[in-house]
Amino acid sequence: MESGTGAAITAQILGAGNRFRTILALVSRQNLSSKIRGSVNELMRRSFDPNERRNRIVHDAWFVQLASGQPAQFRSMATKDLRFGLVEIEQAEIDKTISDISGLTVRVNALREQILNELPHEKHP
Repeated sequence: MESGTGAAITAQILGAGNRFRTILALVSRQNLSSKIRGSVNELMRRSFDPNERRNRIVHDAWFVQLASGQPAQFRSMATKDLRFGLVEIEQAEIDKTISDISGLTVRVNALREQILNELPHEKHP
C-alpha cells in the first residue's frame, strides 16, 4: 500500500508491539518473503526493552529529592523493573536509551527499504 495510507493506519495504533504486529499482517497480505517477516519479528523483539525504558523515562513522575537535590523518578514495580518508590536515574541510563532508540531508527529505515524493494510496481518517494 502507499506509504501515507500505511502510516494513517499504524499512527492510530498505540504501542510499538501492536504496530509491529500490524506491519507483520500487512507484510503477510502482500506475500513478502519470509526474510522480511523474520526481520520484522527480530526488530520487534529488539524494540521491547528500549521502548519500555523510554516509557519509564517519559511517563513516570519525576521529583527532586529535598535532601540531596538529585532528580529521581517514582517507580511502581513495572513488569521488568520491580523497584518501588523514588529511584535515582543516572544520566547514563537515559543516554543509553536514546542511543538504543537511535539505533532502532536506523534499522527501521533499512527494513522499510527492504520492504519497499520487494513490493511490486510500487513507486517510492
